[in-house]
Amino acid sequence: MRTATIRGVLGLAISVLFLDGCPPSFSPSCSGDECVGVDATCKNNVQCNLARGPSWVCRSSTQRCVNLASEDCKRILGDTSHDDAVVVGSVFPVEGSYQLWGKPIENGVELAFDDFLQAGGLPPLPGKTQRRPMVLIACNDGANALTAIRAARHLTEDVGVPAIIGSAYSGVTTEVATKVTIPAKVLLISPSATDPTLSTLADDGLVWRTCPSDVTQASAHAALMKILEPDLKTRLSADKLKVVILHKNNSNGRDLGDALMSVLKFNDATATHPSNGNYFRRAEYVMQGGTNPDPIPAGPGGEWIDELAAFKPHVIFLLGTAETVYSIIPMIEDAWPIVSYRPFYLLTDGSAIPQMANALALAPEARQRMLGTKPGTGGENFKGFVRDYRSRIHDGTSPEATGAVNAYDAFYTLMYAIVALGDKPMTGPNIAGGFSRLIASAPALPSGPAAIHEAFRLLTEGSSFNYEGASGPLDFDMTTGEPHSDIQLWCVREDNNGKITDPITIPAAYFSTTTPNPTGGWPAIRQFCDL
Repeated sequence: MRTATIRGVLGLAISVLFLDGCPPSFSPSCSGDECVGVDATCKNNVQCNLARGPSWVCRSSTQRCVNLASEDCKRILGDTSHDDAVVVGSVFPVEGSYQLWGKPIENGVELAFDDFLQAGGLPPLPGKTQRRPMVLIACNDGANALTAIRAARHLTEDVGVPAIIGSAYSGVTTEVATKVTIPAKVLLISPSATDPTLSTLADDGLVWRTCPSDVTQASAHAALMKILEPDLKTRLSADKLKVVILHKNNSNGRDLGDALMSVLKFNDATATHPSNGNYFRRAEYVMQGGTNPDPIPAGPGGEWIDELAAFKPHVIFLLGTAETVYSIIPMIEDAWPIVSYRPFYLLTDGSAIPQMANALALAPEARQRMLGTKPGTGGENFKGFVRDYRSRIHDGTSPEATGAVNAYDAFYTLMYAIVALGDKPMTGPNIAGGFSRLIASAPALPSGPAAIHEAFRLLTEGSSFNYEGASGPLDFDMTTGEPHSDIQLWCVREDNNGKITDPITIPAAYFSTTTPNPTGGWPAIRQFCDL
C-alpha cells in the first residue's frame, strides 16, 4: 500500500489512497488502547487507521474494522479518521478502454467533492460543533454489469454506504439497482442512465437520476424534425421526405423508438399515418457479440442494411450508442445507392463519443449531416461548470462529455439531501426524502461553491430552496426520481487543420423545458455546425 497527499486532476490538496494490497492486520508502530487486532472490536476510525491503514474505518453497526477499498474500489478521497464522516461511493467505467466515457463523469463527481471540501465539509450534526468531512470511494465497473454488482456489494454490504452515484449506463444501472441497492435500501443516483423503463422501476423510491428519460430526448428529436424538414425539402427539391427510425435491439433502443414514434410528425402527418405509409420505416439492428454499450462492435446483422439503402431515406433517427458512429453510419454510407443525396442523421447522447475523428474514419463526410441531442442546458450555471472543469482538471477530458455535468449535480443534490436530514438516520429512504427540500419555488440557489454556505443555512434551519443545477433546472419528480431537464444540441466540426473534432455543444442552442423550439433557431445551428 502507498498513501499520498497529491495535487491531482483538481489541482487542490485532497487525500487520496492508492491501494496495491492490504496492510498487515496489526501495525508494529501501534500500541495501547488505540490498537485493534484481527478479531477485536473497534471504537473509532482512528483505531482502524492506526492498526490497519488509512483505508480502514470502524463500522458503527458492527464495531469492526472494514476496508473501504476493494479490487474494484481503489481510490478513496477524504478524511477517513473522522467518525462522523459522510461516506458515499461512485461506480463508473474509469479504467481500460471505457474510461473515455467514464472518466469525465467521475471527474464531475470529484469536482463537486472538491467544492464541498473547500467549503469546510458538511455542517455539524445537531448537538455537535465539528464539521463533517466527506469520503468518496471511487469504484470502476468497466461498463460491465457483473463488475458493477461486485463493486456495489462491497459498498453496501462491506462498507455500509447509504448512497451510490452511478452507473454510467442504463443497463448496468438497472442491474445494480435491482440486484444490490434496492434490496439493501441504499439510494442510487445515476448521472447518465436515460432508459425510460427506469421511470417505472419498482424501486421503493431509491433510484434517482440527474438526467432525463429518453422520452424527453424523443420530444426534442420531434421538434428538430419540425425545423429541419422545410430546410431539407428546399435543399433537396423534395415534396415529401422519407424517414427511418433505426435503433439497437435492446430495451433502451426500443423504448426510445416507441417514444419517438408517439410524437414524430413530418409530411403534415404523424409517422404512422397512412399517408406516410410509403415514407416511413422503422428497423432495429443486432449487435453481433457486442454488449451495451460496445465501443467497437462487430457490426449489425440481418438484411436491414440493404432494405434501408433501397428505401433511400432523407432522414435517419439513429438511436444507439458508440456503435452508431463506429459501425452503423459507415455501413449505411458504404451501401448507399447512387442518388443525388445522402441521409441526414439525428443522433442521441449515446453517439456523442470522444475521439470522433477515429470513429468516423470510414465516413468523415457524414459529419456534415449529423446533429445530436443530449441532456443539459446552455445556461450560465453550465458555463460556470465548464470554466471550473477546464481550470481545475487537466487530464485531457472534456466538461462537455455526456454525463459530466449531471454527475456534478448528482453529488451536489446528494450532499444537500444528506444535510437536510438533520438528526435523522442517514439511510437511503431518508436521503430520498431530502430531495424534496431542493425543489421549492423559492428561493433559487445555483450550483457551484458560491451558494454552498447559504444552502447549508437554509437546510439546517429547516427551510427549502430551488436548486438550479449546472445541467438544468433539476426539478425532481418525487414519484419517478428524475428531473425535468433541458436538452442540448451537439455536432462535430473540422478544426483549422481539417481534423474532425470531438462532439461540440452548440452555444446558446438548446431545448428548454418551457419552450417547444430550440433557442438560437435553425439558421444559427446550421451555420455553427457547417451543416
